[in-house]
Amino acid sequence: MVDSAAMIDNDRLVATLNELGVCYIAGDSEAKPYSDLTPPQIIVAMMTCGAVRVEYAVIPLVIRRPEFAAAIPEAISNLSLDLAEQLRRHYTAAVYLQRMYQPALELYLGRKPFLVDLFSATMNLPSPDDYYGEIGLREMISRLPPPINWWHSYLDPVWMFLSFLSLERSYGWQIS
Repeated sequence: MVDSAAMIDNDRLVATLNELGVCYIAGDSEAKPYSDLTPPQIIVAMMTCGAVRVEYAVIPLVIRRPEFAAAIPEAISNLSLDLAEQLRRHYTAAVYLQRMYQPALELYLGRKPFLVDLFSATMNLPSPDDYYGEIGLREMISRLPPPINWWHSYLDPVWMFLSFLSLERSYGWQIS
């Protein structure tokens, strides 16, 4: 398991995300992706790397790769309490956002299974099925401290991801 952020090179981590189809984050184009990290290790590396842009990319990662959702509990068990709580929020945001943006995501990615709602009940949040997830996301955000614009902190990665998916389709790029 990834024990330290110092062990992970952010450019290689970005290259790994690019290989996984989360390509909106710029990095060193010569960097080689990690081929030896498991999904939980990738998620832990994302949460501990110290780059907010990479940390929040966990949202589009699990949306693009729903199979990574199964790695969330193991990743949480390998993080500090604060980072584990952040990952719970990011994953829960992904659950809500996937439902909010289902038509656009389906247009670009095809039909994907909904992410399993792992945490909204224990966080005393509304179901992701309530008003396409927007009510739950707004409730979660309302509990977070100012002055950060949490709404955009969670939506921006999805908007950038959707913009990239649009470019991918327009130019016929083949990303796995």
